[in-house]
Amino acid sequence: MKRFSLIQRVVVVAWLTMVEARTLLQQTDAPAGALDNNSTCVRHYPCDLCATNWLFVLAAGGRTGSTTALSMFNNVPGFELIGEHGGLLKSMRDMAGEVETFTKQPKTGAWQHNSIDMQYIRCNIQDLMKRLILGKRYGVANPRVIGFKELRYTTLNMMSFLSEVFPCA
Repeated sequence: MKRFSLIQRVVVVAWLTMVEARTLLQQTDAPAGALDNNSTCVRHYPCDLCATNWLFVLAAGGRTGSTTALSMFNNVPGFELIGEHGGLLKSMRDMAGEVETFTKQPKTGAWQHNSIDMQYIRCNIQDLMKRLILGKRYGVANPRVIGFKELRYTTLNMMSFLSEVFPCA
């Protein structure tokens, strides 16, 4: 089992404190009709993972033209993409995996815990990325498309994680 460093734990705590109160106050059971018609995205429970138009420029390495593509997209009005972020979502994938492992533990005794809804985790990962992309303009700026460029997401495992957290990207 991977151990997280003190800095990673601080980041997780800071990230969790950014959760909006409405997310924490949402009911724990998805209301009837919460799934969209093709059942790939939960809508409005506890957030709409498809509400934001996400765009990722993923490249298999350097010198591939990804920075040029990033610049071109950022010249389109309403598009806001950031450059590389050091593979931050790999840590989030690892953390989400640890949470999923934790949820499978008995809910009594030493592992005593309440039910954990992985949808909340996905919503908060999206929210974290929005905050990183928009910075101090979070909640004020409303670009049509947001996203990032990254070279570090080349495995099928990472692609699967991206499709879970950003199902409509």
